[in-house]
Amino acid sequence: MKYSLGLEKLHFDTTSISLYGAYEQEEDGDDIPRITYGHSKNKRIDLKQVIFGMTVSGDGGVPLTGRITSGNTSDSTENRFNLESLRQIVPDFSQSILISDSKFFSAPTVEMAYEQGISFISLMPKTVGMYEEILKENKPLEHLLTTPGRRKGECEEYRGFSLIAPYVYKTDIGEPRHRQMRFVVVESTALLKQKEGVWKAKKEKEHQELMKLSQRIQKREFACEEDALREIDKLHKQIKVNYHKLSFEREKRMVIEKRQHRGRPRAGEQLPQRESWTVNLSFQEDVESLSRSRQRLNKFILVTNILDSSRITDAEILKAYKGQSSVETNFKWAKNPAAVAPIFLKDPKRIAVLGFVYLVALMVYTLMQRQIRQSLKRAQESIPGNKGLTDNPTGSVLFQNMRGIAVVVVSLGKSVFKQVTNFTQLHEDILNYFTFDATIYQPLKTISSA
Repeated sequence: MKYSLGLEKLHFDTTSISLYGAYEQEEDGDDIPRITYGHSKNKRIDLKQVIFGMTVSGDGGVPLTGRITSGNTSDSTENRFNLESLRQIVPDFSQSILISDSKFFSAPTVEMAYEQGISFISLMPKTVGMYEEILKENKPLEHLLTTPGRRKGECEEYRGFSLIAPYVYKTDIGEPRHRQMRFVVVESTALLKQKEGVWKAKKEKEHQELMKLSQRIQKREFACEEDALREIDKLHKQIKVNYHKLSFEREKRMVIEKRQHRGRPRAGEQLPQRESWTVNLSFQEDVESLSRSRQRLNKFILVTNILDSSRITDAEILKAYKGQSSVETNFKWAKNPAAVAPIFLKDPKRIAVLGFVYLVALMVYTLMQRQIRQSLKRAQESIPGNKGLTDNPTGSVLFQNMRGIAVVVVSLGKSVFKQVTNFTQLHEDILNYFTFDATIYQPLKTISSA
C-alpha cells in the first residue's frame, strides 16, 4: 500500500538507552555507535549508553529519519545531523516546519537552518542571555489555547504574546550574525500546577538551611570588631539565596574569663572579663523575588524564524510545539523493558542494525494507527478502547481488539479445510477500515481439492 504523509510539521527529539555490558570499544565509525558514558536521560550515570534520535511526521507520528549513535553525542550535534538527513529525503522544505526542543537552539544549528532555508520552532533555553529580557516585556497576554485537564471537567489555559527581536550569535569561524526572530512567551496554568509544589519545597528548604546556618554563625567568637566585619563580608559572598533577604549585625559582648584559682569566688571578687564579638544572621522572605519567581514558574518561550504571522499564528506555534508528544510517545517503546530495552547484544554493529529494525517496525505500527484513526473519523464510528469506545485508538488498542482469532488449517487427503473461530463483526469492521481482504478468515469449507 502507498501512503501520502503530510510533511507540514516535523518533530525531532533524542533519548538515551542504557546498556548493561562492559562494551570495550576503542573507536567508533560513521555507522558504528560507540557505547560509552554520556548525559543519561534515564538518570543512570553508572551505565554506558547509546543515543537514539528520531524525526517523525506531524501527520500520525510516522518515523522519517533516525539512528542509534554514540552515547556521548550531544543533542546539538545530533540536531545538525538530523538537518542534513532531512534535506536528503524531503523534496521541498519550503512548506515544512521542524519542531525541536531547547537543544536545537544553539548557534551552529540555527546557522545551518538559516543556510538551508529550514523553518523551525524551538523551545528557548533559560540559559540564553535574552531570556530574562524577553520575560520583562510588559505586553498584554492573549488567549492562545484551551485543552482538557487531567481530571474530568478541568481545563488548562494557555495565554501569551509574541515579539520580533534580533538574536545575535557567532558562527563557528567567529563571524557575528544578527537574525530577526519571533519569540512567543507562553503562560500555562498546567505548568503552574506542575511546578508550584517543587517551588514551595525549595523555598522551605532554603528557610531551614538558613535557620541552621544562623545558629552556627552565632556560636563563633571574634577577638575584635574588624574580624567580625571581615566575616560578614565573607558571608555576603558565600551565601547564595533565591527566596530570602539576608541581614548581618555585629554584636559586642563582655565574656567572663576563666578564673586562675580553684574554688568558688570570694564575696565582692571582681571576675576578669574580655571583649568578644559575634555575628548575627537574620533573614526574611523576599516578597518581590518570590513574586517574580512564582510568576515565571508557568512561563516558557518558544522561538521561530517564521516572522510572518499569516503563515503561522502564535496559537498555531504553541499547538505545533505541543505536538512533540508524538515523537516522545514513540520513545516509550524503545525504553520499555518488555519491548526493546535492555539490549542483549554485544556487537555495536548489531545494536545499530537493531535501531534500524526498530524504526521500520515503528513505521508500520504508526501507519496502522494513523489509518484506523482516519477511517474511524471519516465513518464517524468507534471501537472499544481502554475506557469505553474511542475513535482515536492507539496501535496497542487495535492489536487488543484483533486478539482471539484462531485459524486452523487441516489437510485431509487431497482436500484442505480452514476452520476459523472467534471471528466477530468487530474484526470484520476493522479489516474493512484498513481495506484489507477478509477472505483470509474463511469459514469451514474446502479451499482446494484435486
